[in-house]
Amino acid sequence: MERGSVSGWGRRRTLAGGAASVLLVFAVAACTAAKASPSPVASPAGSASQSPVWTLPATTSTLTYGFTATPNDTSTPAPSDSPTPPLPTGPLPSVGPVPTGAWTGVNWLAIPGGHSPRLPADMGADNGSDASLQGWSKGYVEFIWDAHERMLTPWASANGLTWRAGNKLDTSAWNSYLKSYDADPTGDHDGCWVTVSNFQEGPATLLLQGIVECSGLCSQTSTDEGYGSWTSSDGLSWTPTTLPYFNYGVGISGGSGGFIGVDSSTSQPTAWLSADGQTWRRSGLPAEAKAAGASVNNPVSIAGGFVLPGVVMIKKGHQESGGGCSSGSNQSLLQGALWWSPDGTTWTRDSLSGDSPSYDEVHMQAFRVDDHTVVADLTTSNAELSSKDTIEWASRDGKTWTRLTGTPVTYNGAAVGSVVGRDRGLVLGSSIYPDDPNRYWPSFFCFNGGLILVKLQQSGSVPWIDVSSSQMALGPTGLLVTEDGSRFWLGVPTGG
Repeated sequence: MERGSVSGWGRRRTLAGGAASVLLVFAVAACTAAKASPSPVASPAGSASQSPVWTLPATTSTLTYGFTATPNDTSTPAPSDSPTPPLPTGPLPSVGPVPTGAWTGVNWLAIPGGHSPRLPADMGADNGSDASLQGWSKGYVEFIWDAHERMLTPWASANGLTWRAGNKLDTSAWNSYLKSYDADPTGDHDGCWVTVSNFQEGPATLLLQGIVECSGLCSQTSTDEGYGSWTSSDGLSWTPTTLPYFNYGVGISGGSGGFIGVDSSTSQPTAWLSADGQTWRRSGLPAEAKAAGASVNNPVSIAGGFVLPGVVMIKKGHQESGGGCSSGSNQSLLQGALWWSPDGTTWTRDSLSGDSPSYDEVHMQAFRVDDHTVVADLTTSNAELSSKDTIEWASRDGKTWTRLTGTPVTYNGAAVGSVVGRDRGLVLGSSIYPDDPNRYWPSFFCFNGGLILVKLQQSGSVPWIDVSSSQMALGPTGLLVTEDGSRFWLGVPTGG
């Protein structure tokens, strides 16, 4: 999960933020903190209903969750009927840090125009916005791609209201790819776009991975062309970095404990660690993860350590041939596994409830929701089962896991995602807007200190979400939303 943002679904020409460009089927975050801070100056929303739809029973370790809101929920004002509602004029609103206590609502502000990052003059609707919105603990960053000038410029904001342009990124890593494209007589100079494949926040730096692609080419011609990586301490100035291997895929997770990635492209996977995204050191993996039949997935960085998801072989079995076009199935006995490490070197396998071995297929993955919350998802396929089963767990520390029951894959017909932040995140649900199947009415949920999922009451200028272009980023003043990279709404959390 790109941190700090959820970008438009299915949009190709838009810069889509990394971990946050991927919709998660489940996300959980504690919406409480230890000490209070000043509430936002913006007018508060009304109090929200505290009736839980997801609770932690006092007498059991099994958690049950599910969404109960109706598609025509009248507790949230309807979004504007106009697909491009005009932004207000006048002075910018005054906002402060988000409340550190329990959030009960979101008050939406339509930010007056004229203060947002400048988009290229020739950026048309057919080319998309070519802007990627990201959030982090100290503000927001929007990356603007100028297809004609082939220039990637960061714009940074501490509050989502006023913006400052940084220095354009050194994209020399893309030169070989672009030169090959330009040599093709059918190539279109303006037909290239950039995707932010990953955006992570480490202890003191940000890590960005980006890919340039051009129309008419299905993929890069080699594993290193078209990929680039950079680090920054402020979002304005970015320094190119060479990663050990993961220029060619997402695979990096950042947290207060550092960055981690695993190269599993060979029979002996290797972990790589970094404190700043520039200097990397090779580290070890648990012996079980390197044994025959084992595999590992993308690791997760959280406060105090790292989580490594994977699969181990319990008993070796034969490869069963399939008929016709079927490739057959692996009859080995496989089991999902999670390991925790305080330093990325010494690993301990965690104990999981309900982790039954399964034939055919086992896939374990972990999702970082915030610095103190991680969710693990095990998908199994077994000839004795009807089709596929999914088992999920949640953990606050990466060591102790609580089994979840139920799978909120959909909510009112729309995929459920998460907006990930440094210290807290949101569960995103949405209802299809009645008059346009491409527009969504967003709903937001937050876990309080008692692990009760509370729907946030919304008020003010509630935005609508377009499935192809809307982006969200969670930062220090709230949830920033944009449709085209130039018009913004800020959801100011209330409560605390």
